[in-house]
Amino acid sequence: MDSVQVAGVPGKRRPVMNEIFCALAKEAERRGCKTFAYVNSDILVSQAAVDRVTFGSQELYLFSRQDFDQQGQSLGIEIHGVDLFACDVRWWKLHARRFRPYIIASFCWDTVYAPMMLCHGHGILLNREAYIQHEKHPISSLSSPAAAYNGYLCALDRLYFSIWCTYIHRLKELRARGASETEELALQQDIFRWPPPFSERVIQAGRALKARVRHLLKKGQQGASA
Repeated sequence: MDSVQVAGVPGKRRPVMNEIFCALAKEAERRGCKTFAYVNSDILVSQAAVDRVTFGSQELYLFSRQDFDQQGQSLGIEIHGVDLFACDVRWWKLHARRFRPYIIASFCWDTVYAPMMLCHGHGILLNREAYIQHEKHPISSLSSPAAAYNGYLCALDRLYFSIWCTYIHRLKELRARGASETEELALQQDIFRWPPPFSERVIQAGRALKARVRHLLKKGQQGASA
């Protein structure tokens, strides 16, 4: 698949995230590797990150980046996103069906994939130390067709995205009072749970139906104008 196929709009063909992960898992399995990893192309990966994955016991390792400016000065850890995913091949093969075809290099896919992984697997999110680094640059447009399509998928995955937003809010509260790493890891255990309450699932079913109808109507309008 590609962005033109899944989003139904013309433009540059870009791959989709669940297929990228599936291709990585297939290649890792072919090579006899237990784990595969995905990392954004502008990320500097430290040996410490590699060692954490190689010698760790988790199924999933997720890393948030440390940003730095053009002079090399640290701008802090960007806790709102995830830029490196390391995943057990067997786990991915069991759970790949959960992950929708978000378009690469557009917003919000990582903040859905991350809580989905942490809710359904034995994993850890590492966002206190500079395991990975990135030079700060302007973000891409949030008004592109790809971004709109990712927004639609995010509406379908709202329960996971809401879990992520709750986690970020509570993490900020912990860090404001100088919480320890142990407290932050306990927060992850408390937040990333599944399933959510039945009432929330019922509400989400209605919201997802509304999102699907709006998406189909929009596609129909685009087809008529074309």
